[in-house]
Amino acid sequence: MNEYYVEWMIERKLPAALAVIRVAMIVLTVLVFICSFLFFPLGAVIGFLMVIVDAALMLFKTLEYEFIFVGDDLMIDRIFNRSFRRRAYKCAMKDVEIAAPEGSDRLKDHDRVKPEKSYRFTSRQEGSACWVLYICEENAGGRRVRLCIEPDKALLNAIRLTVSPRNYFTD
Repeated sequence: MNEYYVEWMIERKLPAALAVIRVAMIVLTVLVFICSFLFFPLGAVIGFLMVIVDAALMLFKTLEYEFIFVGDDLMIDRIFNRSFRRRAYKCAMKDVEIAAPEGSDRLKDHDRVKPEKSYRFTSRQEGSACWVLYICEENAGGRRVRLCIEPDKALLNAIRLTVSPRNYFTD
């Protein structure tokens, strides 16, 4: 049997609202410190708590998705600030019911049935080519999952070669 190994990483574009919230939190923290030293000395405790919240928000400055395709398994990891890695999803290609580009007519029958879980691992950039995989997880009691990913050509080729030909569509 052919073994495939493909790695692909994309950086997710963070929403502009998050940047505005970060700036607002920092400004608010500075104002709380200034007011606490001028009017209410115990307010500095609130300022220190806000510094901790600001630091926690800065931990999630960048978010990347790494797709690792090994053999018959697709693993997706989230990487925060290029240092902290967390497994987001893992599936076997034998469980894939259909793989097609997002917006394809082939997905209409599957879109009617609401999946139990839906994941979106894309960069959220305009014009990016997203693919949808509907998965029926046999090890989770037949749970239906909708997985939206943004693969490159090597990852698409590995998926095409491991998924049943009647479940892979390019239109």
